[in-house]
Amino acid sequence: MLQHPQIVNMVTWTFAPDWLTFEEACYLSGYDRGVMLQVIEVDGVDLDDAGRIEKRSLWEWLEVSVELAHFNPGGAGCAAYG
Repeated sequence: MLQHPQIVNMVTWTFAPDWLTFEEACYLSGYDRGVMLQVIEVDGVDLDDAGRIEKRSLWEWLEVSVELAHFNPGGAGCAAYG
């Protein structure tokens, strides 16, 4: 029987620990290992002494990533670029 991967939702985020293992961070973010390593390399998330990733900083990274992906300089209502 095929298993379907569990879908990450707000309940999953809420009950995840405050400090995540690398694998947990990949799972919650949907990033593969390579992308997560790049996020860590650019100090996109906070790490503790054990190398665990702070859940809050991962959430903030994801929020900023979405905002940047939808940024439209010169778009409607943007007088600075119009």
